[in-house]
Amino acid sequence: MKENIQSNFAVAPTDLEWFIFLKKIYNNEPVNFWTPTPWKVSRMNPGDKFYFLIKKPYREIGGFGTFLRYEEMKPVEAWDNYQQMNGNPDFEHMREKIEYYKKSNNAKDYDEIGCIILSDCEFWDDFKYISKEDFKPNIVKYKYFPNIAPSSVIKDTPEDTHIKSVDRNLDIIISGFTAISNNSTVVARGTYNRTQPEGNLARDFFDWLDNKNIRVTRLGFGRLQNDIYLDEFKYLIEAKGNIKRSSIRMGIGQIIDYEFELIKRNEKLNFKGLLLPEKPDDSIVNLLKSVDIKTIWQEENNFICSENWVISQ
Repeated sequence: MKENIQSNFAVAPTDLEWFIFLKKIYNNEPVNFWTPTPWKVSRMNPGDKFYFLIKKPYREIGGFGTFLRYEEMKPVEAWDNYQQMNGNPDFEHMREKIEYYKKSNNAKDYDEIGCIILSDCEFWDDFKYISKEDFKPNIVKYKYFPNIAPSSVIKDTPEDTHIKSVDRNLDIIISGFTAISNNSTVVARGTYNRTQPEGNLARDFFDWLDNKNIRVTRLGFGRLQNDIYLDEFKYLIEAKGNIKRSSIRMGIGQIIDYEFELIKRNEKLNFKGLLLPEKPDDSIVNLLKSVDIKTIWQEENNFICSENWVISQ
């Protein structure tokens, strides 16, 4: 691909799970980069490149597709036309994602979604960098770059970026595509499934931290990765999509396992936390406290900690 020739292209924030799913199954069929509400795309022309800006915690360019056309249709029609090339394992998963983004963006309830249809997609292993000056963090749709060389804004990731190379390891099992997944991440003696509720919770937490200018990354231990690491505080956090005791116990095991790996590196954590979608009962809070793990939970657009919340509210 020649990126030093002037051309027209666009960059759009891209859902991580959509990207991972298609990276694993892409078979050169047209892909639907769907939008939860109609975007009325008008500036793009067939042949323009459409680059995928992977959302937090990466915020890097993960690949691109070639623009074919823009359509609007009902979600079920999009599924009938493009099936798993919608970036979802099944229609129910796609429907849930649409509703999630509508709710997150306080969007109007349209009957139809936007469909940006792409061909000749590339899903890279090595991501590229775009500065916040070239693509402002408050852009929620896409930015069009007319008559400019992509290489002038899309560059190799600087060595000093806080997202380390291990963070680009996308071996995550998303709910619904175990059948086509490989090299699953093994954590705390078991297979770790990043489920839809858990992924939504983590994204909301990333946004909340980003608004406080707190950097989010992940720690890597060979093929293992934790969910959330706040380097500024040396704070390791695992996320769970529900407050069932079985999930809590798995979270405790993961945190203890990671801490043990850090001890072997002669590194120390200041804080450990378990992120939950709602406040659990006191017995769970006390259980976590007994092993020096703070309970963190979501309340509407805020996140609460059971004790000594080092992050200012």
